[in-house]
Amino acid sequence: AMHFIGMLGLNMDVGRAYSLIETLVSLLAAVAATALAFAYAARHQGSTKHLLISGLVLGLSVVVMHYLGMFGMKTYGFVTWDFSLVALSVVIAVVAATAALWLAFNTRGLAFRFGAAVIMAVAVCAMHYTGMSAAEFICTSENRRALPQGFGFIGSANLPSLVVVAAVMLMALISVDQFFQAMRAPLSSKPQARS
Repeated sequence: AMHFIGMLGLNMDVGRAYSLIETLVSLLAAVAATALAFAYAARHQGSTKHLLISGLVLGLSVVVMHYLGMFGMKTYGFVTWDFSLVALSVVIAVVAATAALWLAFNTRGLAFRFGAAVIMAVAVCAMHYTGMSAAEFICTSENRRALPQGFGFIGSANLPSLVVVAAVMLMALISVDQFFQAMRAPLSSKPQARS
């Protein structure tokens, strides 16, 4: 949601659309890599080597999500990149993701977990805006406002409602999952009856 709200805030003065295929692939890649990074970090708690590997995977998942999402943004033109800023965005994502994982698995209490979430959010935002500043959009169309057409393209005017619906659905799914985990926790903590 942050990525696309940030994209909507970008004043490009050109028509643009978003390809659902690249956008969904970027989301799935981020979810899969994040799940892998958290599972790996949880399985190997206390190991610095495994924390660094998990941080690398988590940071790169943010990078892949961002740049695949950027690839999914369609205009009549092309993008040129400042690769030193692209590299900086990768470093920011990996370092901040590693710090967030360390906080998540090496501290107790709601305040520290909240801090880990804030660090991860800052990492995503910092990486996003550094990555955006690395891109220069070159329009090659005479009609700068023309919306790119194609299979699965969504115009930028329709993007806010799609982002809101997707974010609310994800929050609902997470809430249902948390509810069922809380319901199962008392059952699993009861002592087993002896036979």
